[in-house]
Amino acid sequence: MLPFALALLLVRVAAQITQNPSPCPIAFTNDTSVGPDGPWWYILQAVDWPSKPMKMIPTQAEMSMIVNKNACDSHDNCPSSDDLWEPKSKSWQYNKGSEKASADVDASAAGPVVSQLLGLEGSGQYIMNRMTIYRGGDAKSDTRVNILDESAILLSNNYSITYPGGASYTLSTGFLSLSSRNENVSWTAQNGTSITAMKPLPRAYDNKFIPSKSHSLHVGSVFPNITGSLILGGYDKSRCLSEPLVTQGDSFTLTDIGLNVSSGDSVFKGLPSGSQNGLLRSSGSSATAMSVGVGSGFPYLYLPRSTCDAIAEYLPVTYNEDFDLYFWNTDDEAFEQIVTSPHHLTFTFSDNNLVPRTIKVPFALLNLTLDQPLTESPTPYFPCRPTKVVEGGMEPRLGRAFLQAAFMAKVESTKFLAQAPGPNFDSESVNSISAGATTLDPADGAASWEDTWKGHLKDVTSTVGSNNTGVAGPSGPQSSSDSGISGGAIAGIVVGVIVGVALVIGFILWQVRRRKKTRSANEQQQQQQEGEPKTVFAHYGAPDALNSPPQYNYAMGHDNGHKPVQEIHEAEATSPEPAEMDANYDPKELPADEARDPVK
Repeated sequence: MLPFALALLLVRVAAQITQNPSPCPIAFTNDTSVGPDGPWWYILQAVDWPSKPMKMIPTQAEMSMIVNKNACDSHDNCPSSDDLWEPKSKSWQYNKGSEKASADVDASAAGPVVSQLLGLEGSGQYIMNRMTIYRGGDAKSDTRVNILDESAILLSNNYSITYPGGASYTLSTGFLSLSSRNENVSWTAQNGTSITAMKPLPRAYDNKFIPSKSHSLHVGSVFPNITGSLILGGYDKSRCLSEPLVTQGDSFTLTDIGLNVSSGDSVFKGLPSGSQNGLLRSSGSSATAMSVGVGSGFPYLYLPRSTCDAIAEYLPVTYNEDFDLYFWNTDDEAFEQIVTSPHHLTFTFSDNNLVPRTIKVPFALLNLTLDQPLTESPTPYFPCRPTKVVEGGMEPRLGRAFLQAAFMAKVESTKFLAQAPGPNFDSESVNSISAGATTLDPADGAASWEDTWKGHLKDVTSTVGSNNTGVAGPSGPQSSSDSGISGGAIAGIVVGVIVGVALVIGFILWQVRRRKKTRSANEQQQQQQEGEPKTVFAHYGAPDALNSPPQYNYAMGHDNGHKPVQEIHEAEATSPEPAEMDANYDPKELPADEARDPVK
């Protein structure tokens, strides 16, 4: 045990060597995903020592969560059993981890809002263990690391998420806490002692690994592929297209939700203009403003039922009460057109300066999938979850579905929210977030949101021969200004008719001249043939005539009773020069009394 203790001490000492604080990018995967309600990108976070990589989704939860391997060993509705934790490491045993763990705690330990919105059930424990941060990489990297000993962790022993109709799945993906509020977490261990552990972000700051207790996040999307971005102590300017909204606390003021089409025709139901505002509703009537939370710990858009219904009215979706979600009607032609074109939702916010800012979320990112063990086969859904949060006193929430298209950052109690790019985002440009920062600079010379989606969203168009690379679709009524034919169009038609007539006349003249030439050539050939000896093929005619000589048919052979005709060769000339026959003999008639062979 002594060699292990010495090695553990050396690692701790090395981890605490003074470093130059700088932003720490954490790598998202971009080849495998998680979630039977996503798919979602994740990070690989190292836990324990020797470190073990575990799949986690970064969240704003108060505590990080890992999943006990026993949770999936005893349940068949676990989406994955890979990268789960087992309490068997030497470090865990050396530090008497089991003795320092709490008694069982229910789902509310993850937070009352989390447990209610997720439908979380089951039990877990508070534990204290090591977490390791890899700068610019993940748990499999060899880059510079920082050891976060005695990190506070919630261990899921069998937490599961249950839907109204009874479908459920056992959690198999953990959560990395990005919270810096109330840096320490305390509980009573099973042996009765009081345990205090620290959250990872404040611990990294105390270790002088990052310049501030801050983070930035853009969760990205799997389809289309937008790799996520997570940076501790800083942010990536390329993920911040617009000047951010700024708020104190965890809530933003949402003033409206709308529908729009950036370009091309609209296939929203009953909305040929493609634009509709005023969809933010509360208790069936329009709402002027609403306080909403934004976080990655929840998958859906948790909005009042009247708001979800108002949006769904224009979409090819059907509400499913078993999942409390809206399923896409995939047989409807408009479904594919909406989720592959610039049809999008608009979320309008006002900040501390009451300046309205809009964040666009294309329906390409709102075409998510329920999969096993929740459904037998992949089921596309629109992630608006009707909720009673307003009536119950809790805020609506915009979860991961929203953060696929939005950039969020936080330092201490100040929170930022901005438009994130589509798949065509610029290269990474990491900047520090200083303690006490009240603003963040957006990307330098940022492209428009539409440009970051160019080549991935195609306009819906019904115009034949259009230069647009859109898919065919119905078009709405044209405005009065488009109802007549313009002067330019008339001129084009006239020119086209003239050119067409000229082509027809030219073709006729060419045919006449061609026939004259053909007739003259035939006459000349006939005159020439009259002055030359004719080639004679006896009574058979030419070789390709109907009565031409029989040729050998290799397929027939002798089966049809015909004797194969041998190849005919020209006889050799007996004299190099032609000679006239002897004229000394008179012609004689053959005797009539001799028998002749019949003609065969």
